[in-house]
Amino acid sequence: MNKPKSYYYDWSVEKLREIDKQDQKPTILLHACCAPCICWPLEFLYEHFEISVLYNNSNIWPQEEYDIRKNEIVSYIDTFNKQHNTGIQITVTPYDYQSYREKLLPLKDEPECGVRCHLCYKTRMEE
Repeated sequence: MNKPKSYYYDWSVEKLREIDKQDQKPTILLHACCAPCICWPLEFLYEHFEISVLYNNSNIWPQEEYDIRKNEIVSYIDTFNKQHNTGIQITVTPYDYQSYREKLLPLKDEPECGVRCHLCYKTRMEE
């Protein structure tokens, strides 16, 4: 059964209240593909978790686009840390589009949101 988005937000807020009752903040690792995608999660979670961000995006092509996104997310997190007095860390994995491409090439004709996308997610999360 699909529930409205407001249900999941309310559920999340309730879980955060439970987390806040603990003696210390738990840690959480968030994967991000770009600065705009990490903005809201950081705002929503920074008071409740010790956050680390993973920028692992060899799926992005060309490398110039990868570098633009990497530089923006590093800059954003630096600014966020200063504004909120936090110590969010970011880990950037080496760019290796060639290996990534070879792994996904057999699925090049698959539609969006299909098997190729799931392999892309799986590959990055396993790394």
